[in-house]
Amino acid sequence: MVVAPATPRGQSALAVVRLTGSELADVVDGFVRPISPQPLGVGRPRRVELFDDSGVFDDGIMTLYARPRTYTGEDLAEITCHG
Repeated sequence: MVVAPATPRGQSALAVVRLTGSELADVVDGFVRPISPQPLGVGRPRRVELFDDSGVFDDGIMTLYARPRTYTGEDLAEITCHG
C-alpha cells in the first residue's frame, strides 16, 4: 500500500492524497464513509467523511480509479480534503 500527498507540503485550502495498492478497498473502508446515498463508483467523485477512532475529523471528495488505467497500474483512490 502506498499513500502519498499529491499537493506540495505547506498550508493550503485543499490537499490531495493518493492511495494505491492491492489492499486499497480494506484500507479505504477503515477511514472513509460516503455522505451521499449514491454508492462509490469508479471515476465518480463522491463526497465522503474521513474518520478515526475519535469520530469524523474532515470531509472531502474521493474518486476511485480501477487498474490498469491509473498512474500506478493498480487500483487507486484520490482524496481531496482540507489542507
